[in-house]
Amino acid sequence: MKKKKNNFEIVDHTADLKIRIYGKTKKELFLNAVLAMESYIFESLPQKAKLNKSRKINLKAASLEDLFLDWLSEIIFLIFSKHEACLKIEIEKLSQKELSARLYCTKATPKREIKAATYHNLKIKKVKNIWRTDVVFDI
Repeated sequence: MKKKKNNFEIVDHTADLKIRIYGKTKKELFLNAVLAMESYIFESLPQKAKLNKSRKINLKAASLEDLFLDWLSEIIFLIFSKHEACLKIEIEKLSQKELSARLYCTKATPKREIKAATYHNLKIKKVKNIWRTDVVFDI
């Protein structure tokens, strides 16, 4: 069963959660990955919530795929350890191996669990001017 939105779709997978994510740019791909995860984890998020936390994230990695998984891991950590949802994200810098972003978060209670984003068949690629990747999450 596929559940499709404009920027991502949930794809059938045997045991875990698989999401296909799209973006016109690499930056949009990274932002849509958070949107996809949060739409799975939270039942609903307020559109105009009080943004009570601003967090800065700086990441360096060996490859774009490593950077992508590190990014998702940071967001997963915030959601499940701090019970926060990122309602606004400003990616200030994104290269093949480095990311700097500011997250604006609000308190939120997760409804479903994601334990981790995995390397299983992870490949970020550009197809016909659209960035795309499939991510398998351990749930």
